[in-house]
Amino acid sequence: MTEFDPQSIPQAWGTYDDAERLRRWAFLRKTPAERLEWMAEEMALLADPARVEILHCARFDIAVLYRALGVMPSPIYWTKIASRLCRTYTDRHGLKDLSRDLLGIDLSKQQQLTDWGAETLTEPQVAYAASDVLHLHQLKDRLDAMLAREGRED
Repeated sequence: MTEFDPQSIPQAWGTYDDAERLRRWAFLRKTPAERLEWMAEEMALLADPARVEILHCARFDIAVLYRALGVMPSPIYWTKIASRLCRTYTDRHGLKDLSRDLLGIDLSKQQQLTDWGAETLTEPQVAYAASDVLHLHQLKDRLDAMLAREGRED
């Protein structure tokens, strides 16, 4: 198992302390059944209207959470939709494109189409899943500034 430094993903999951970051990282290493049990504990957080969930392309995530747990996270900040509203000069709104264009970060999508239903995720899948959410807060900040500039912040 790869040693994990919780400070290496300082904004990946909100403003949690190191223990909470490690707990969430450990989630990715669980079996599917263990993940569902762990997610049951998260229901209150997901349903808390005081928390904004930042997701990129949320359709699948929302459907899974609702089907598995009966929870509809709200409010949601959907970075892909925000990008479409303020980056009308392009048709490239994927997370890889956003991260490269707005943050100068080149994300690898090599693990995107691997077997995510397997009993245990591989180390590359775990690293991919963590990197896929690592920059969402930074993207939100950049997109918010662009939306404000365009007068589309609401």
